[in-house]
Amino acid sequence: MKSALVSPGTQRGFTFIELSFVIIVFGMVAAVIAQVVPAMRRSSSTAETVRNIVSVQFSLESFAATHSRLPCADTDGDGVENLAPSCQTIGTVPHVTLGYPGPLVNADNYPFKYAIYQRDSADLRLKASLGSAVERYRPSTGTPVSATDLTVQLTNKSYGSTNRRLDFCQGLRAGMDLPYDQSYLHVVESGKRTHVAYVLVDPGIGNMDLAGDLFDGLNGTASAALPEFEHPSRSQSMTYDDRVVVTYFDEMWDALGCSATMATAGRASPDLETTLALFKQSAADYHDQLDIAVDMGFADNFAAAAAVLSAAAGVVKAAGVLLVGIGSAMETFGATSGSAVAAGVGVGLSAVTVGLAAVNLGLTVDNYEKLKDRRADFETLVSTRLNPLYESVKADVARSGDLVYSDK
Repeated sequence: MKSALVSPGTQRGFTFIELSFVIIVFGMVAAVIAQVVPAMRRSSSTAETVRNIVSVQFSLESFAATHSRLPCADTDGDGVENLAPSCQTIGTVPHVTLGYPGPLVNADNYPFKYAIYQRDSADLRLKASLGSAVERYRPSTGTPVSATDLTVQLTNKSYGSTNRRLDFCQGLRAGMDLPYDQSYLHVVESGKRTHVAYVLVDPGIGNMDLAGDLFDGLNGTASAALPEFEHPSRSQSMTYDDRVVVTYFDEMWDALGCSATMATAGRASPDLETTLALFKQSAADYHDQLDIAVDMGFADNFAAAAAVLSAAAGVVKAAGVLLVGIGSAMETFGATSGSAVAAGVGVGLSAVTVGLAAVNLGLTVDNYEKLKDRRADFETLVSTRLNPLYESVKADVARSGDLVYSDK
């Protein structure tokens, strides 16, 4: 019986060319995997980081809408904004101040850098310190409300004479209008520098330029003295993987509805002026009525004096009748004559009439003097309070219109 063994001449394995081809295929697959997996991880990390950044932006805008300012930066890592000795402009996001339970970080657990525009000025209209509660919108020339007073007013929900939203909107407008100054927050793009309201910087996976901290380029060297950051348009590379997100003044202006707020203020002031103008005319009409009342009171004095004279004449006439009656009675019937008694009663009644007329005259004169005093008081009120108030509001309307509608 023959064995079914295969002849050695018929055995065959991989040739060198085939083996090389297989190795090449595996290498290509490995290379693809090596590219795809990190890319997928980066994509996932990017999406998570973007979500975190969007959340921070929303929180910052909500804080600004509530407090009419941006939170200052956290510079000591406790999550609370640093306000002393002044509002700190560059640091990390103050997560405790914004109400977050933990630090705000990217997908690689690195914290974001945060910076705000803080530009002071003696002119309230140009006070673009976005991290401070400042009464900027003040068309009146009165004393400004301090930041402490504003804080108390907010706590007590009693805002007094200031409108905080108007103040912050005025600060944003100042930021848009002020000329460039390298001492205040800005971003750089191909040598062009632009001021922004605030900046958020994601450090990526770490220090790619091997200089300074986790942040690359200008993001790593920005300081309070020179707060400049890379522009969001800068492309990532082997030495730069930061992601910069900025909010411009006009973007925050739109997010907070400043156009509608300022337009409402622009309409409110003329409405107040119109109301005061109508009240001023009503006051003038009332003054005319007081003049008429005073004149009538003066005429009443003459009428009351005539009544006194008439009553006195009655007394004289009654006295004459009395004397005649007494003489006749004494001649005919004696001193008990009834006509003498009647004449005496006439004298008494006339005396009462004189008394009442005198009292009426006194009351009339008193009312006349009161009317004159009331008119004098009213004239003082109009001249010292109403007219100055109207002129002040009229001037405020012009200034508020300038604040609301001018491009300066």
